[in-house]
Amino acid sequence: MPEGIDFVPYQLTSSDQLMQKTKDVIGEHTAIVWERHGLIITSNQSLFAALDMLEYVESTAISEYLNKLAGKRAQKLTDPEVEEITSVFGLRKDFI
Repeated sequence: MPEGIDFVPYQLTSSDQLMQKTKDVIGEHTAIVWERHGLIITSNQSLFAALDMLEYVESTAISEYLNKLAGKRAQKLTDPEVEEITSVFGLRKDFI
């Protein structure tokens, strides 16, 4: 996610404050974590693209968490690894 993931501190569910804090960051990021609520994903392509992105973010978070439990830190993909993934699966490089 080239633009990163943003974080909105806890606000009461359905509150004007939660709406405003989300509006402040929603155009800058595809993924937003609402503290104690969950993950918000946006997509200009389709609902399915948003669902795919949600799965990517969740699986990456789980992987990072498991690495931390094991006392390790996840390593960034190298350029050759990105090239291999994008060519095998037909993805845009800015998608990884």
